[in-house]
Amino acid sequence: MANPIRFISTGAAAAALVLLAGCASTDTASTPKVPTSPLEEYFQQIDELTSQEDTDTATQFEAIELAVAECMISEGFEYEPEKWVDIESDDEVDEGPEWGSIDFAKTYGFGIAAWPGSEASDEDTTAEVESEEVVSANQTYYDSLSSSEQDAYLEALYGVDGAVAQDPGDLTFESDELSDEGFVEENTNAVPGCYQKGAEEVTGTGDTAAAIYDDPAYQDLWDSLDDFYADLETPKAVETIDAEWQKCMDSKGLAQVATDGRENVAAQLYEEYDNLTVSPDGVEIIDLDEEAIAEFTKREIEVAVPDAECAVKVNYDVRLQEAYNELEQEFVSQHKAQLDALLAGANKQTK
Repeated sequence: MANPIRFISTGAAAAALVLLAGCASTDTASTPKVPTSPLEEYFQQIDELTSQEDTDTATQFEAIELAVAECMISEGFEYEPEKWVDIESDDEVDEGPEWGSIDFAKTYGFGIAAWPGSEASDEDTTAEVESEEVVSANQTYYDSLSSSEQDAYLEALYGVDGAVAQDPGDLTFESDELSDEGFVEENTNAVPGCYQKGAEEVTGTGDTAAAIYDDPAYQDLWDSLDDFYADLETPKAVETIDAEWQKCMDSKGLAQVATDGRENVAAQLYEEYDNLTVSPDGVEIIDLDEEAIAEFTKREIEVAVPDAECAVKVNYDVRLQEAYNELEQEFVSQHKAQLDALLAGANKQTK
């Protein structure tokens, strides 16, 4: 399967934002810089405000453990704060060339069968800590307790799910359930444990970004965004850009694969790859060997390189984004007050 892309969805609007942002890739060597979209500018600021990437993980972990220890002692148990263990792998993953660039295409094609780092994905990359097993500081105390006391200890530490009877031997304590729609719903009957209480005491009551996106005050904006992307039509300018790209592909002898436009240039390859890697019943995933991956990647390269070269020649990505930016700017102009309020709310949440 192709390299997965992770994003947090806040409905169809957020998903579309991410997809449009994904089109705006850059490559300093061969691909022109794609302009940022008007909506992306707003959500980049919100992401920066709500990001916790700069948090000192070790310091935060130690603070949480102290809070957990205080909570457990108040519950009548002994608890020694766990020590932070810095687990790092010696292997650095090569990010490789920019996705969609000519350099990327020359090595990985479209990135369907192989991509930067995929060579190591099937290897055991589990990091070792000085080749020694990490043992909980509280293991000896826990082992000294009776069976019933151990159960009580775990309930105090991890909490319990009030909606599901817990197996005494099951150390996994879930506090959420999946709704029929597949979204996670909070279980209001769950009893939080000292770990959750300690984490909330140190880091806050929840995900700042989620709190902003879930705030009913901005629901009208999310509804408007959903409608905007649901009704979004391909700009007329795309037809002109595609025609120029197709003419370039034709000159390289690839008119047939370019017939349905650049958006679908790799569609047949994706379909073929799915057929190779998924069993006929759609249940089993089939791993290709190195030779098969290399052969498929070679076929990708035969199309991906001309595609990337023609895209650069007609300035495809920049012109495409500019066409969509015009439509987004209309939305931003109409909903500027709501977007500014959302940004102000994000700024207030993080103070």
